[in-house]
Amino acid sequence: MQRKRRKVAIVGGGPAGLFLARLLGLGAPGWDITVFERSPADATYGFGIGLGPQALTPVEQVDAATYRALLSAGHSHPSTQRIVNRGAEVSWGWGDWSTLSIARTTLLAILQRQASQAGATLRFETQVSHDDVAGADLIVAADGVNSALRGQFAGEFQPRLVPGHARFYWCGAPVPLRGAVFAFKESEHGAFTTHSYPYNGGMAGFMFETDAGTLRRAGLDGESAGLRPGESDQRSRRYLEDLYAGMLGGAEIATSNSRWTAFPVLTNKVWHAGNIVLLGDSAHTAHPSIGSGTRMAMEDAVTLAAALLEYEEPVQAFAEYERLRRPKVESLQAAALGSQRWWETFRRRLDFPLDVLGLHYTTRTGRYSARRMADHDPALVRGAARHYWGTSGQTGDSPIDAPLASAGLSLPSRVLTAGPDQELRAGPVTLASRSIPLLDTDPEGAEADELVAALRTETLPAGTILRLEPPAHPRFPESLPGVMLADRLRGELNRPVCVPADVGDPGDRETIETGLLTRRIDVVEHRPRTREGMRP
Repeated sequence: MQRKRRKVAIVGGGPAGLFLARLLGLGAPGWDITVFERSPADATYGFGIGLGPQALTPVEQVDAATYRALLSAGHSHPSTQRIVNRGAEVSWGWGDWSTLSIARTTLLAILQRQASQAGATLRFETQVSHDDVAGADLIVAADGVNSALRGQFAGEFQPRLVPGHARFYWCGAPVPLRGAVFAFKESEHGAFTTHSYPYNGGMAGFMFETDAGTLRRAGLDGESAGLRPGESDQRSRRYLEDLYAGMLGGAEIATSNSRWTAFPVLTNKVWHAGNIVLLGDSAHTAHPSIGSGTRMAMEDAVTLAAALLEYEEPVQAFAEYERLRRPKVESLQAAALGSQRWWETFRRRLDFPLDVLGLHYTTRTGRYSARRMADHDPALVRGAARHYWGTSGQTGDSPIDAPLASAGLSLPSRVLTAGPDQELRAGPVTLASRSIPLLDTDPEGAEADELVAALRTETLPAGTILRLEPPAHPRFPESLPGVMLADRLRGELNRPVCVPADVGDPGDRETIETGLLTRRIDVVEHRPRTREGMRP
């Protein structure tokens, strides 16, 4: 098909913009494609990037040459993950697939070369505004989460940027790792953790994380103020080197723009306006703990390039790109938010047995249940189950069948019902309960904070069950509304918690079993579903 010649301005030379330039250059060699990047060609912040099969497969399908270049330059390591806590550890695997890790500098160098070879012009150290590129037929805003181009048209795109509750410090160190390691450390100031992963032979990336209160007590909360772009917080580096000396083996931490930052979750009401379209982190972000940032950026590029090469009118291509990508991005963002909340609250679970902690972690996004995790690593699930059933010697086909003899309660099973007056019952016995109607189920939101504070002031008899009544249309995404808030209430208030679910529904049952094994909930109120939804 004869395509109309286009002048394309791509603002931002990260993975999204560069890969789009490459694909458009291959697919429409007559187009005038320019990538504008404000930083030098060899300047980048960050360390290693992990690319799993889901990230690499789309690249292989549309651009075998780039795929081979990435494989050649990257470092492949097994899917094994470990949690290290208080001198002990537990590990698990995800099957026979591996992760390709690559230094961010290497990734960008490959994508720069590939884009240039496809005919794109790359202009570095060039800051542009809309006026500078207004003559282009297509303008792609690929200039990151703080996109200046998107900011010029904020009224059209309607971005929403929500900072996370935790603080993270991204750096690297010459530590040989075979797979991902999540190591928890406690100091006199509070609890820290690190997400660590190999990416370049003997190098590993480290993303340390903690809360604002811990940083304040350690005297590190103001160390990032006044740093220029590219400068790093060296006092925090030395603190972390001391705290993680055993894991680092005496190695020094390597920094690059490393400072304590709150991760921002970005959404936009629309992704295109006029001849401008958002791409990658300019359109959306997802917490790095699910390793999806670069994956989403390159998948965006694949979908947008295909749409632009198919449709003559840009507005049609933009609409098709958003139609195809938005549901997938929102699904990943929902999973990432569950993971983000887990890492923001890890200190609540440091007393858990390691198997339970590991299973709690692997099921944090709601995408994996205990049953599904057992297909990958049955030993981890068996270990958590042994702690759940205790020393009674009893076992059952389902955790729902287990008796409860803790938290001031003694019940023959974990399934309760509502009596004639909507009281909570175990067979003929009426139980003490405190109903909690909610408007929002975000476990770390302002409403949840107020709820926890109010419940702390209440004097409730021992064994009183906190009976959650999640809303009909919760705004916080999770597989069974209320489970993540139940996890917080149980952890902070040390009281038994109940959520409503249809025990006969396979999906609900699987989520309930996971919640019980991981200590998120204690009991469930059986409510059969109707065609309209769960019975009130």
